[in-house]
Amino acid sequence: MLGINAIVIGSLAVGRNELWAEDVKLTDPVAVALCYSEDSKNVNSSDPKCSRHKPDQNCSNCQLYKAKPGDKRGLCDVFQKKMVSASGWCASWVKRA
Repeated sequence: MLGINAIVIGSLAVGRNELWAEDVKLTDPVAVALCYSEDSKNVNSSDPKCSRHKPDQNCSNCQLYKAKPGDKRGLCDVFQKKMVSASGWCASWVKRA
């Protein structure tokens, strides 16, 4: 019985960060510096900070994005302990391997 309890408690601990994490604000200085957008379709590619943006890039296919497939939001290694939109984008985008 102890094994089952340990598994349940361990599973709860894994998801806890996502439950309590706040969203990245568009006014956050790091978000501004990295041209973060909640929707990749709205990135202003004419802005020099955003010039690397390609239409098929978004947080859900970025190596820095930590979420399960299909999640609408997830943690990002760049915005420590904060949530980003799966459809978002920033200049730190790295193709998921």
